[in-house]
Order: sequence, then structure tokens, then C-alpha cells
Amino acid sequence: MKTNTLQCLKWATLLPMSALLIACQSSPQCTTWKDQQSSEAFRGLSVLDASLHDAIGFLSRRVLREAGGAPAVEIEVYNCSKRDIVLGFKAQFRSSGGLSENASAWKRVYLAPMASAVYVERAIDPASASVQVEVIDINRAQAGPGGSR
Repeated sequence: MKTNTLQCLKWATLLPMSALLIACQSSPQCTTWKDQQSSEAFRGLSVLDASLHDAIGFLSRRVLREAGGAPAVEIEVYNCSKRDIVLGFKAQFRSSGGLSENASAWKRVYLAPMASAVYVERAIDPASASVQVEVIDINRAQAGPGGSR
């Protein structure tokens, strides 16, 4: 949230200069999924709840090969909102031949307001070449269709 110029000028008469600089700085931009979803950097990532599109964003999505050769996906997510969010992540790895492993179980990721967390999932099959990751809002999913939060 940005503080407007008139508010800053009003505060200038009440606060010492160091406090004024803090009070008048605009908060950093929080890039949300709404702006990231078409980025090639987040290929294979789907945020299924539209309510999250303006609330969360991603700092990184990496696929790494572990010592045994199987890949692991690592995703750093952050909360752009002023409320706690509980996300569910599920991954499914596929081989280059199109065969896929069973999808992982849903894993919960807890995000405090304006905080970040990391989700990691490991494949079983070293032949896995790609991964699809789905993200949901656990609280909304538990409420069910038409349920309240």
C-alpha cells in the first residue's frame, strides 16, 4: 500500500526525519500469479483457485537432479496478502515417453502475511523428464463448493 504525498507532508511536521523516511516509503511491489502465469519460468505450474491469483506469487521454480539421478522440483512461493494462507501442493512427474508416476499426496504449505516458503517434491523414477505442479487454497478446498471460509 502506497502512502500518498499529502499524508507524508502532514507527517513531516510530526515526526523526526528518520521516521518520516520510513513512513513515506512505498512498499515493494509484490508480483502475483496473475502477472506471472504466462511466464516460461513457471511452465508446468498451475494455481487452480482463482482467489489465489492476486494473493500469491512465486520467486522461483527449479528442477534439480539428485545424486541417484531422479529429479526434484523446488518452488519458492510468497504471500502478497495481509492474511494467513494455507496452500496445498501436488506434483506429478512424467518421463520423456509420456509415462507418469502417480501424483504425490497433497502437501500443506503455511504462509504468514508477506512471507515466503519453499515446496519440494522428489520423483521416484530417474527417467522422469518433466513435472506438473498444482496449487490450491486448502481452506477453500475444505469448505467445499459454496462453503464459507
